[in-house]
Formats: sequence, structure tokens, C-alpha cells
Amino acid sequence: MADRTNIDADYKDVILNNVNLHDGYALSNNWIGYFERNKRFEMTHLKEAITFFEDFFKSEIENIVVATSLYIDTDSSDRNKYTDIEMRLCGEDYIKMISGSAVFDDDSAIYNQQVRDIESSFRILFPKKDDVFEQLSILTMSDDNVRGHCFFILERSKLIVYPHEDTGYGFIGLNDRNNMAGYDFLRRIAETGNFNSY
Repeated sequence: MADRTNIDADYKDVILNNVNLHDGYALSNNWIGYFERNKRFEMTHLKEAITFFEDFFKSEIENIVVATSLYIDTDSSDRNKYTDIEMRLCGEDYIKMISGSAVFDDDSAIYNQQVRDIESSFRILFPKKDDVFEQLSILTMSDDNVRGHCFFILERSKLIVYPHEDTGYGFIGLNDRNNMAGYDFLRRIAETGNFNSY
């Protein structure tokens, strides 16, 4: 069996070598596209996006790999009570709770580098529970309290997928921009009428 440290390092390299974390995902070399809702935010659209994705990639959901650097800065949070989803995902290491005042420097140049360092320090997780994909998607699409990056790696389809705040997912090819699974998904979800694909 491969050493877990080496496995984690391999997946971290997949993200760091394929995703432009600092200038924008759309500037990644193998960026394919994304979709977003074309109406006002409603929870039904969020659920529809997640369900459509799960149905389309149903053969891969149970083997999904999560690369996350998500965190909540407890000092800058606008509330002192966290949702059940936040607390559960923190407990399972998908999200880190940090105290910004203890971690970040007051100097803006140093602060910006510290943020970049934290947001590029990925934890690699292999979900054991069926609802992790859904809960991470809900959180990253609708929770302003959470910062950092979250990616789902679909090895069979050779895709890196990211949920985003405009109620949808974006797609980056694994070493290949001409990924038909990504393009096919974006075409099909646009046909539902509730989302626009780009």
C-alpha cells in the first residue's frame, strides 16, 4: 500500500500544478468552463445544481477526492455561533477554525503572503460519508463565513471541480483542456433553463 504522506503530496501537486489559485481559476491552463444560476438565489437552485452534478457523475461520487484549504477566521466572523454543517466539517478536518489575530500579521504585505500560504496548504481527504460532497457544496456556495479553496478531484473523468458562490461548479481538466465530460456536463445543465454555462 502506498504511503499516505506520498498519496497526499501527489494530490496536492495535482492542484498546485493545474489550478491558478492566485490570479483566478479561469486563468488555469486547462480551464474548461463553469455554470451559474440565472435567477435570484434560492435554496432550490443550489439543491438542483448539486443533484444534477451527483446524477451526472454518480459512478464517481463515492470515490471523490477532496482537496481543501477552507478555514473560518473566528476573529472576523460576524457571529459567535456556527451552523451544524460548519461544526461537523470542522470536526472532520474539511474546515479549519483559526484565530486571525494569532495567525496574521498587521503588516499588509506580510498578511497577504500569510493568507496565500494558508490558502495553498491543502488537506487531502477521502470522504467516508455519502453527504460530504453535498455539505461542502452547500457551504462553499452559500456561506460567506468560509474562506480558502475547495476542489473535488474526479480521477476517472480527469477533472478538478470547484463549487462557487454563484450557485454552480467550475471545471478544470487534469492535464487536458479537451475534456469531453466537462463540456458535456456544462451543455446539459444549461438545457435545464435555470443555469447559464460559460
